[in-house]
Amino acid sequence: MRPIVVLRAVAVAGFIAGGSMVLVPGAALATPLKVCVPEKENSPIKTPKASACPAKYKLTELGGEGAKGEKGERGEKGERGESGSELTKAEQDALKAILPCVTYIASGIDGKPTVQFHACNVQIVSGATYEEEANGAGNLVIGLDEKPGTQTGSNNLVVGSQQNYTSWGAILGGNSNTASGPYSAVLGVDNTASGVDATATGGGFNRATELGASVQGGSGNEASGGYSSISGGFEGWAKGEWASVSGGWEPFASGKYSAVGGGDHTQVLTEYGFGD
Repeated sequence: MRPIVVLRAVAVAGFIAGGSMVLVPGAALATPLKVCVPEKENSPIKTPKASACPAKYKLTELGGEGAKGEKGERGEKGERGESGSELTKAEQDALKAILPCVTYIASGIDGKPTVQFHACNVQIVSGATYEEEANGAGNLVIGLDEKPGTQTGSNNLVVGSQQNYTSWGAILGGNSNTASGPYSAVLGVDNTASGVDATATGGGFNRATELGASVQGGSGNEASGGYSSISGGFEGWAKGEWASVSGGWEPFASGKYSAVGGGDHTQVLTEYGFGD
């Protein structure tokens, strides 16, 4: 080391010591210290004014940050962070596949917000193994379903209020109706379709209780013969198989293939019989 360098080092050390400052090897000052170091030996160190030194003095920073070093080696890969979505990739892919089927229209039917499903099928299933298994699920209920009755069936289409369904594959519309027969249909008010494939589709307080029996209208009528039918009237009864009642007041057809065209208390008791 040249003498001038040694003397400068001693002078700087003395300056720091005189100011009651201590430098720890390998550590930097919290605030870098700037001093004026003389070019000539045995000359005092001076404090810079306005960050400038007198002639033949060099502005030197003590404890400051050194020059930027070379870029270090790449560190080890860190652990994977938590996913930004609670959906699995498979669930996300399924959702992306569904979206093309759905269209939202801000002003659709009657000017109301409307969701359309297009170029796709919509299927509602109960989750059961077989169609003929009622577990209370798989039904499509349109509306508020106000004051629901017994609703333990599955795979039914339900419209209206106070409806009861305990089987499967039925259609209900209106008010206070009951579909307890599989694959039945019941409309109107207080009508019941309890037979398999039975229908009570009009009027009120009518009952279709046997296989394929049907009541289309009137009030208080009952079709209890297999494939029997009542078109209208009041408190008519089609009791025989394939019997039919067209109308009238308390008509009664009990013979197989019998028919009542109308009238008051008309009764047909014989097979293939007819009365009006």
